[in-house]
Amino acid sequence: KLLDKDLADSERIFYKKLYSGALNNKGIEAINAGNYDVATEFLLQSLELDKELNRKAGGAYTLLNLGFVYENQGMIQKGLQSYAEALTVLEELNDSMGMMGALNNIGYIYDIQKQYDIALEQYQRALEIAKRREINWVIANTMNNIGSVYESTNRLKEGIDFCEKALVIRREIKDMEGVAQSLNNVGSQYEKLYVQRTEKEDTLLYKAIDYYYESLKIREEINDVKLIGHTYNSLSSASFKLGNIEEALEFAKTGLEYAIKMTSPAIERNSSLSLYNIYKKKGEYQQSLSYYENYIVLRDSLVNEKNQKASIRQQTKYEFEKKQLIKEQEDKEMARIKEEQINRRNNLQYSLIFLSILLFFGLVLSLGFIKVSPTIAEGLIFFAFLLLFEFVLVLADPYVDQLTGGEPLYKLLFNAVLAGLIFPLHAFFEATLKTRLIK
Repeated sequence: KLLDKDLADSERIFYKKLYSGALNNKGIEAINAGNYDVATEFLLQSLELDKELNRKAGGAYTLLNLGFVYENQGMIQKGLQSYAEALTVLEELNDSMGMMGALNNIGYIYDIQKQYDIALEQYQRALEIAKRREINWVIANTMNNIGSVYESTNRLKEGIDFCEKALVIRREIKDMEGVAQSLNNVGSQYEKLYVQRTEKEDTLLYKAIDYYYESLKIREEINDVKLIGHTYNSLSSASFKLGNIEEALEFAKTGLEYAIKMTSPAIERNSSLSLYNIYKKKGEYQQSLSYYENYIVLRDSLVNEKNQKASIRQQTKYEFEKKQLIKEQEDKEMARIKEEQINRRNNLQYSLIFLSILLFFGLVLSLGFIKVSPTIAEGLIFFAFLLLFEFVLVLADPYVDQLTGGEPLYKLLFNAVLAGLIFPLHAFFEATLKTRLIK
C-alpha cells in the first residue's frame, strides 16, 4: 500500500502507523527467539517511522524494547540511554505503565553495575507509581527488586521484609515464577544472616532450607529449568553449613547437571565451587582439585566479562552524573526565575496595597470638609488603622517566621506588641480627626 503513488496523505499516514506497529511486533518476535541483531534492525526501522509520524508513545515503547536488546547484547550504555530516552517521553505523556517499566529496567542496570543507591532510587520511584495505580504484579516485582538491593548491601532484615511482602502479593495473584524467585531470595538472606551471626543459630539455616525446598518444588512444577540448578546450589550451600555433607553433595551434583544442560556458566561456577569444598571436606582431594580447576576457568572467564562491564560502569556513572548536574543547573535556573517572578508580583502588590492605604487615609482626612456622624467617623478611622495593621503584618510575616521559627505563641506575642504600638497612634488620630470630622 505504501508503494501506491496514488495513495492519499491521510491513508499513507494510516498505513505507516500499521507498518510501524508490524515492525515493532517483528522485533519482539526476534527478541523472544534470541535473534537480537534481527530485533535491532526491525526496532530501529519502527522507531524511525514513529519519529516521522510524531508517535511519541509508540516511539517510547520501541525504545524500551531496544534498551532490552542492547542490555542483553552487553551494550549497557546504549541500553541505559534507550531506557532514559523512553522514560523522558513517558513522563511527558504521564504514561504510568511505561514509566514503571522504564524505571525498573534502569534500576536493574544500575543494580547489576553495583551502583545500588541509584538502583534503589529508580525502584522506589517505580514502587510509588505502582502503589498509586494499585497494580499488584508491578508492586510485587519492584518490592522484590528492592529486597535484592538490600541483600546486596547487607541490609538483610530490610531485604527479607521487602521480599516477604512481594511473596504475599505473588501468592495472591498466582505468579508462581515470581513466588519461586521470592522464596529463593528470602532463603538466601536467612542463610546470610546465619553466616553473619556471632552465635550460629541453626534455625536460620532450617528456615532458609524450607524456603529453598518450596522454591524448588514450584520451579520443577512449572518447568523453570533455567533456575532449578540455582536452587539446588542454594540447598547444597545450606546443607553443607549444617554439616549434612552427603546431602550437600547430591544437591551440588544435580545443580551442576542443570547448569551444563542450560549452558549457564555462573551456575556451573557455583556448583563447581560447592563440589570442591565438599570433596575437600570428605578428604577426596583428587576429585576436589578437578572441580577447583573447573571453578577457576569459569571464574576467570566471568571476571574478564565483569572487568569489561566495570569500564562500562564508570562511563555509565559519568554520563548519569553529567545529566544530574545539567538537571540540577536547569532546576536552579527555573527556581531563580520563579523566585524573581514571585518577588516582582509581591512588590507590585505591596506597592498597590500601600498606595490604597494612603488613598484611604487621604479620603478620611478630606472628610473634614463634610459633616458626618460620630459613628461613621469612628468606623472610617478604625477601618483605616485596621488596614494599616494588616498590611504591616503581611509585610513583616517572612521576617517574623525567621525570628520565631514559625512558633504560633511567639508570632501571637509579636502581633500583640505591634497592636500595642499602633493603639496609641489610633487613639491620637481618632481624637484629632473626630474634632475635624464632626461639625
